Amino acid sequence: MTTYSLSSTSEKMKLNNKIEDLQKEAPKTSLCPILSSAENHTELYEFLTAYLSSDKHLLVVDDHVIVMAPLKDAFKIASGLSTALTENFYKNHTVLYYRNPCTGSLLERISELQDTSRSIVRLDLKGSLYAVEDLFLVRILEQISQEDLSKFLETKRTSYEKLSYELRLTVKTFIEESLSMSRTAKVLFIHRNTLTYRIQKIHQITGLDIRNFQEALQLLTLSYFV
Repeated sequence: MTTYSLSSTSEKMKLNNKIEDLQKEAPKTSLCPILSSAENHTELYEFLTAYLSSDKHLLVVDDHVIVMAPLKDAFKIASGLSTALTENFYKNHTVLYYRNPCTGSLLERISELQDTSRSIVRLDLKGSLYAVEDLFLVRILEQISQEDLSKFLETKRTSYEKLSYELRLTVKTFIEESLSMSRTAKVLFIHRNTLTYRIQKIHQITGLDIRNFQEALQLLTLSYFV
């Protein structure tokens, strides 16, 4: 198991060469990194090697394991990894992937994944599978004092905890679909009237109207911690 470090210039060059070699083997495929982390990265590497039947596309960067995967399959692979880790009792794990094309240097994207993963740990977020694009707010929340963040959570946590799994999924999907009623209903495979009922129920329980952008941000913040 070769380990690379982004804090060393020579290691970064070696890592970049390795990534370039992988890309050359699939010139028509746009590769993007998927980050996996757990308490023991050596055990995680061994597990992922067995799960993927090969370590060819695995990179160990500091204490994270990176899977170089085709962008078009990123969500499928990431969700599969997270499910497999959960089923094998890796309770405290994180899987991060890119939903959109990786722009710029892939080393920069790996560094971004690592920074985001560390933010998740510092803020003690709930959940294990994330698209990086959905966590921009997390990086902003890190700039808020712990006291102010705690006050916000204390005032809203109890009501949010009353939301069923179905309503929490509705919150997540509605925000992911840019507050679009039609797209959210389509993704959830429900009638628009059913979605309207759920939104009203969320408003009734939490006092927050997810159709309002500012209030949607509050619900998104709560979804990270509750």
